[in-house]
Amino acid sequence: MLLKFRFSHFSTAFSPKVHTISAPVIKITKFRSQMGSSSYTTSSGSSSKLLFRQLFEKESSTYTYLLADASHPDKPALLVDPVDKTVDRDLSLVKELGLKLLYAINTHVHADHVTGTGLIKSKAPGVRSIISKASNAKADLFVEPGDKISFGDLFLEVRATPGHTLGCVTYVTGDGHNQPQPRMAFTGDALLIRGCGRTDFQGGSSEQLYKSVHSQIFTLPKDTLLYPAHDYKGFSVSTVEEEMLYNPRLTKDEGTFKNIMANLNLSYPKMIDVAVPANMDTTHSLKERITKAVLYWYFTESKENMPLKLLHAHKHHYHPLPIPTLCTPTCNSLPKFLTVKQNNAETKLRMPAVPPRYHRRRSFPASPATRRHRAISASISPLDLTEDNIKQVLDDARVELAQLFDNSVGITGKAELADLDGPYVKIRLGGKFWHERSTVLARLGNYLKQRIPEILEVDIEDEKQLDDSPENF
Repeated sequence: MLLKFRFSHFSTAFSPKVHTISAPVIKITKFRSQMGSSSYTTSSGSSSKLLFRQLFEKESSTYTYLLADASHPDKPALLVDPVDKTVDRDLSLVKELGLKLLYAINTHVHADHVTGTGLIKSKAPGVRSIISKASNAKADLFVEPGDKISFGDLFLEVRATPGHTLGCVTYVTGDGHNQPQPRMAFTGDALLIRGCGRTDFQGGSSEQLYKSVHSQIFTLPKDTLLYPAHDYKGFSVSTVEEEMLYNPRLTKDEGTFKNIMANLNLSYPKMIDVAVPANMDTTHSLKERITKAVLYWYFTESKENMPLKLLHAHKHHYHPLPIPTLCTPTCNSLPKFLTVKQNNAETKLRMPAVPPRYHRRRSFPASPATRRHRAISASISPLDLTEDNIKQVLDDARVELAQLFDNSVGITGKAELADLDGPYVKIRLGGKFWHERSTVLARLGNYLKQRIPEILEVDIEDEKQLDDSPENF
């Protein structure tokens, strides 16, 4: 399949070697447009010419990059890190420039915005989504270190740069005849201008990020132009040489870098609860992906006046993504409803803090089962109160409440049965969860009561297990 779509592998996994062919000096002309986007056109004695645009989405401070081989008869193009809110702008630009969009690619599974890849596919049939195989996300095509993504006579090579997330990659323009000079690297969140992406979630690792940047990006030619996925200070481009000299984090030794990253004390990403589950599937439209997030919010929060009619849910109808497709929504006003939820994602879709009725110094009384509370397992028969059934339900919770503890993005949380005393259950919590452990306990309590109605109370084995301090992870 990779060959069919003009992908090919280099000989090594981490330091791809491209056979360099002598070529005339390529002149690069840069100008700044009124929109705040950049354009580069490269030309030489050869027939290839790169058309380049740098586009910006202000709410998430995200850069999207458009590249095309303008000298090719079809003017094939690709978009790097598109954002859902600017898809119409991007596609309009593609049309105005007479380009043929082949690929919508992502550097990683974003946590700060919803990717526009699926929406682009729905509006521009024939476009294929691309993401790294290591991301464990869904896409039409997967790339690995050493692959080439070709568009016309130009190509991007793939370099693995994990550390911000497990599946981060950097896309670098080719090093050879007809390829633009100086080279260009699209670094995602691995390397930002005078900074780098955080490493405290989605399988992040400061040690891994440090090694990725120094081995895969800082080994590029010093004049290589660096284009990050975000910028919050008004910068648009840097170079390898600049970052090796002036990056306040990555110019330090590895030990100092790890200490810096461990003490950033960053706030919880406001869009992560919506963006990560939605971005795990880059093959479907925005509407379909947000519907999954809405359904999850419905299941976990049991909100009233939700304009969704739940039809059915099968016990073994599991889905490999963080949010399982458990039932089908139908609603006359669904498009309007989704728009409202999208515009107010932080307050409407994020799971709130501990339910008011729960207190750390008291056991949590699971609420009585009602038709509304039993939405998740409406078609599943109640289970008897036994140790085996409790353990089974806790296993099921990892799927039905997947966003609480999700292995695919590096969350290591575990919930186990600690003690059973008649209708009183104690749970043992360990590891790192998406949310506060008291919130995890509250939701597990509700879920256990839904599945095993004989349970009267669900409590924690030891209140120390509700401490969310990093040393307890």
